[in-house]
Amino acid sequence: MPRLFSTLAAVAVLAVGALLGTPVFAADVEVNFSSRIDRNMAAINRIEQTREAYFREFYDAYQSNRVASVKKFNISRLENVKWAGQSLIPNIADFTMENLTVALVSESLERAGMADLEGTIRLDIQRLKVSRYSVSALRGNDTFVIGTIAHLDNAGNVLKSVKISTNLVVDRSVDTRYQGPDFAFFTQDSATRVGPALARFIEKGLESLFEGKKFTGVVMIGS
Repeated sequence: MPRLFSTLAAVAVLAVGALLGTPVFAADVEVNFSSRIDRNMAAINRIEQTREAYFREFYDAYQSNRVASVKKFNISRLENVKWAGQSLIPNIADFTMENLTVALVSESLERAGMADLEGTIRLDIQRLKVSRYSVSALRGNDTFVIGTIAHLDNAGNVLKSVKISTNLVVDRSVDTRYQGPDFAFFTQDSATRVGPALARFIEKGLESLFEGKKFTGVVMIGS
């Protein structure tokens, strides 16, 4: 059975948001991952934390320690970008695929003026592939996500549910001071990290769930 990341994940992320002065949402966010993804969750989270920590230090894709030691003397041109991962999950210890997914949904709702939405947003992620991911269970020829997203009322009744299949189609920018409006990820993340694929899935899922609303997109920054 897929593992349900609901109360604990949502509470953890929203508690961080409250401490930072960001809105606390009326709606809960639940995330189900397929059993195949769930079996590899520990490895996925280790990779994401390692790569995110490296990126926050060097603003570059993960490389060996030998190369990293040289990079310590370089000055990055990308430190002034408002990066999605860094802004949504400030603490590396909290940087997991579960928490990132919850944070992306909550931030997307807030930016769309829906912070007071009641009920629950439930995501069921059935397949997730990232073309050059380090865990074989997620690695594929393309980067895509397949799953469903639903809005439930406070009694648990499904108000609407949509099936979503998204390839990673994103905008690109070389703006070294990018501050929005889209979620910014490093250009190489499209093939090596889960964040861009999840953000794209959430964007299209919420737009299908709440027709007529526009939600935050994805932009890849870098040369």
